[in-house]
Amino acid sequence: MVLINKHRNVGILIGGDLIKTKYISVIKMAAGELTTSSIKRDLFEEEEWVKYEYPVEKAVRRFLEHSTGVSEAARRHLENFIGAQS
Repeated sequence: MVLINKHRNVGILIGGDLIKTKYISVIKMAAGELTTSSIKRDLFEEEEWVKYEYPVEKAVRRFLEHSTGVSEAARRHLENFIGAQS
């Protein structure tokens, strides 16, 4: 699932549940190498992360093409999305 927050930051949900888990795992589009992040629920809600109507496969491809790279862990998660779509 593609997410966006009140600061217009985009991320891809890789773990957790938007409703009930204590930590939500995402890969956020940012300057520098893309990595996985675990966000505590209260911060996640404070930043107002919500579902973003954007094709997941298109977002994943853009993340994988990030100019400053993608960590191995983030790459594995992103490639799993592509494999699940096939």
